[in-house]
Amino acid sequence: METCNRRLTIEKLRSYPGCENLTDEKAVEIIDSLYKLAAILLEFHYFRENQPDDESTYSKDLNQAA
Repeated sequence: METCNRRLTIEKLRSYPGCENLTDEKAVEIIDSLYKLAAILLEFHYFRENQPDDESTYSKDLNQAA
C-alpha cells in the first residue's frame, strides 16, 4: 500500500469553495477532523478486507438495522 505523508494545509483547504474565509483555528479544527475521519475509514476498510469471503457479521448487522 502506498502511503502519503502530506497533510492538508490551511492554504489548500481555503482554496475550496466555501472555505475561503475560515480562520486559522477553524481550518486546523477541520483538517484534524478530516484526518481522524480518514484514519477511521482506513481502519474500517482494513477490517473489511480481512474478513472471510462470506458476508461479515458487521454487514449482517447493518442490513438488519435498515
